[in-house]
Amino acid sequence: MPNGWMSRALAATVLVTSFAAGEALAQNVTYTDNQALRGSQEFAGACSKCHGGGATGGQGPALVGAKFDQAWRGKPAIQLFEFISGNMPYDDPGGLAKDTYVVIMAHILKLNGIPAGAALVVDPPGTIPAK
Repeated sequence: MPNGWMSRALAATVLVTSFAAGEALAQNVTYTDNQALRGSQEFAGACSKCHGGGATGGQGPALVGAKFDQAWRGKPAIQLFEFISGNMPYDDPGGLAKDTYVVIMAHILKLNGIPAGAALVVDPPGTIPAK
């Protein structure tokens, strides 16, 4: 096969791979209603002492409304997951199971009006939708 053909094939492969990766990030992050329900229970035990029962703030910042919008909207969902799982709870950073962080994140997403859909996973793909 001519060298030019190989170069074009390689370039096409890179383009398709880049498009697929970009498409995954372009999708909005989702969670299931069951995850959000379980997350509300986990949030009550692990997060509400600092962030308040409705996540409106207390000793810790609000996790809903303008604070959430400014900090997280339009950003990759994995950034929020990594922040929560690496820094929370304040008195035991990273001390919860990964699945617990997943459901707590689902609860926070629901509180911020992000619609349910497919299950949220550890290291979630997609972005947190802009308003």
